[in-house]
Amino acid sequence: MFSREEKKTLNTAFFNQFVRHMSRHHSIGGGGGRWESYKTGVKGLYFRMLTTPIVGIAIDIQQKDPEIRALLRPILRVAKAIRS
Repeated sequence: MFSREEKKTLNTAFFNQFVRHMSRHHSIGGGGGRWESYKTGVKGLYFRMLTTPIVGIAIDIQQKDPEIRALLRPILRVAKAIRS
C-alpha cells in the first residue's frame, strides 16, 4: 500500500495528465452543469468528467439497444473490480 502522501502525489499526477490529455479533445453536448463529455469512438459510449467543485469521472452508456447495454454491463463491472 502507498502512504497517504504517495497516494496524493499519484492521484494529482494522474488527474493532471488526464486533464491535459482530454483537453486535446473537444467536448460534445454540453450536458448541463460542469460535466465535459468526450467521444470514445464507440457509438453510444461516452466518458464524462466533472472538474469543479470536485473531480469525478463517469462512463455513460447511451445505447438504445437493450441487448448491447446488457453486453456492456459485465465488461464495465469487471473493469470496476480491477480498479478497486
